[in-house]
Amino acid sequence: MPSSESDNQQPNQPVTSNSSEGQNQETSGKQTWNQAKANVFIDTSNNDELVTATREAMNSWNKTGAFTFKETTNKNEANIVVQQVLPVLQPQAIIH
Repeated sequence: MPSSESDNQQPNQPVTSNSSEGQNQETSGKQTWNQAKANVFIDTSNNDELVTATREAMNSWNKTGAFTFKETTNKNEANIVVQQVLPVLQPQAIIH
């Protein structure tokens, strides 16, 4: 169920690590979360199929216990905003 209330905790923001000390090459310079949870705002232009797919994906991740996604109705509280990406149409080549 979406939440519009704050948890009264520090905001969970991605942390960028630029130091290679204590990290392997794969994680150096990449963003990680300071907590294994994030608030998610679903902004998919009322596309029910994408809303359902997003919620199912979040539920699947939540069941693993590795990361917890919580839906929010307040975009300003979101760590992640899920948006629909419209396809870019490629011009077709005309062969004579």
